[in-house]
Amino acid sequence: MADKSYMIDPRLAGDKPSEENEKQDKFDARKEAEKEANMGFPTNDPIEILKQAECKEFYEWKWKGPKKCGPFEKMKELKIDNETFWGLEEGQYKDILEIKDFGTRKALSKIISDIKLAHKRAFEKQEKLDKKLSQ
Repeated sequence: MADKSYMIDPRLAGDKPSEENEKQDKFDARKEAEKEANMGFPTNDPIEILKQAECKEFYEWKWKGPKKCGPFEKMKELKIDNETFWGLEEGQYKDILEIKDFGTRKALSKIISDIKLAHKRAFEKQEKLDKKLSQ
């Protein structure tokens, strides 16, 4: 039997999954990924978040003398921007940002998860409002 998918009006087909193209779970995963991409990242300043978590600078002795180290210097050195900062996992705080104190890492993790949750709720609220206005 010949493929007649070209005869379907795209305005009627919409984003509804069809058995031929993709299964429901793949469709849901794709829609969720699109939603996360549209949501973006919180606008909070990463330096202020590090200060809230009480991250401290420390000095290491180098051959030229003491060198300032810590998460603030690592952010500048590695040129970590807002998007990169919000993409970090909890285990990467120790390796990338050199936050060695366990309590500080946990505090930072809690602050970041709270901010991400608030950002997600605000986005969903705005999405519902947009949907309501478009109807």
